[in-house]
Amino acid sequence: MINILVEYFQETEDTVRAHIIYLDFNLHVAASADALDQPAPALSSAQLPPESKLIGSLMDASLGTYIYTPPHLLHDRSNLNHSWYSTSQEEMPIAEYFITEKNSDGYHSTPDGWPCENYVQEVKAKRLLLGWGSIDPQIQGYNFTSDSDIIFPQNYLRSNVDVVASQDGSLQSGCLFNPSATGVSGANSSWAESTRITISADANVTDSLTRLSYLARNLTACGISPTVNDTLFNKTADEDVGLYKNVSLSATWSWAFGEPRNSSSDPTGSNHNRCARMDVSRSGHWRAAPCAEERHAACRVENSPFKWVLTPNKVSYFAAENDCPVNTSFSVPRTGLENMYLYNYLLSRPKDIIDLSSDDGDKREVWLNFNSLDVDSCWVTGGPNATCPYAVSSEAERRTVIVPTIAAIVILIITALTLFVKCNANRRNSRRKRRVIEGWEYEGVPS
Repeated sequence: MINILVEYFQETEDTVRAHIIYLDFNLHVAASADALDQPAPALSSAQLPPESKLIGSLMDASLGTYIYTPPHLLHDRSNLNHSWYSTSQEEMPIAEYFITEKNSDGYHSTPDGWPCENYVQEVKAKRLLLGWGSIDPQIQGYNFTSDSDIIFPQNYLRSNVDVVASQDGSLQSGCLFNPSATGVSGANSSWAESTRITISADANVTDSLTRLSYLARNLTACGISPTVNDTLFNKTADEDVGLYKNVSLSATWSWAFGEPRNSSSDPTGSNHNRCARMDVSRSGHWRAAPCAEERHAACRVENSPFKWVLTPNKVSYFAAENDCPVNTSFSVPRTGLENMYLYNYLLSRPKDIIDLSSDDGDKREVWLNFNSLDVDSCWVTGGPNATCPYAVSSEAERRTVIVPTIAAIVILIITALTLFVKCNANRRNSRRKRRVIEGWEYEGVPS
């Protein structure tokens, strides 16, 4: 597993595929071969791994440069002025999501804040977080203290939410979306997960898969990350990967299926599809579209995660920021729960502004602050002048090689011209110094 992770990190560290990975380790003890139906015996100290073979030690030895550890988090939290607040706006986490405290010297700290992905990747150059999952009581003698500087404690990276779902995949309880609560204090903002999946035993595979996909979509819209922790319909992924792919795609809260579509290489063309819109007819999912078309734009209220308004006018993507009302900013949802709040807000708008059943795209779509204007396929927030931080396409590759290539050609041309001129000069000199001695012609050297 370590070798796979090392190879993955090395191959993706300079591309848009670079993402943070969270690993939870579940420690289980195997039952005795002579009593498979009996609980596993407790492990003695001699059977437990030595310090050099602890999970944290093994991971640190091979992947230490990629791991964001508990000491890293503690250091960053203790002085925000010298950590998250000292970076650019793109690397700062959303302050509304955590508690901040200020001491007499003016330094800020937080007891519960987390850095954003951009900060961990771009500033700290880390891509991996490790945590403990479930641990069998028979292995409680494991040396967790030695691993505490590498692996986060149980329930520190995630929280499990009890969800009650009906047979059709709709949620009866457990949804974190509350339309009447638009502040963080009114909604659970932790990384919530649920492994509860209910499928009736008498349903056929197609019907069950449909309901499973519907459940995955509903969980994601409610701010919960669905986790499939069982084999689907008695078929592993190598036997039928389509089952697992379907559930994975259903848990996507941002782009609609088939999006973002391909765009032309000309960002000024009519079909370049370099800007993102939310489409209410696609359950609030996004699609790529030409930036010059005019739509209302989504504006975040005072950087609040769950409060949104629209621009008063229909504008192009390029004019959206300037048309947002006072104390709001052109923005894009950052989580599935934020996306749900914006989608719900759009559905509450009058039909002359947002109409789910309208044939006119300008009544079903709103601009989001997300574009790939700088480099095709590299989607970034920050308005039309935002730049792509990665070299991911032929355009980016051409930008990095075109200057040295042109320089090399110029140097070759100058070298060739220099040699040509010098050769001609030498020929002229040599003609003036030729002598014939006993029938042989010699080239003289100027004195």
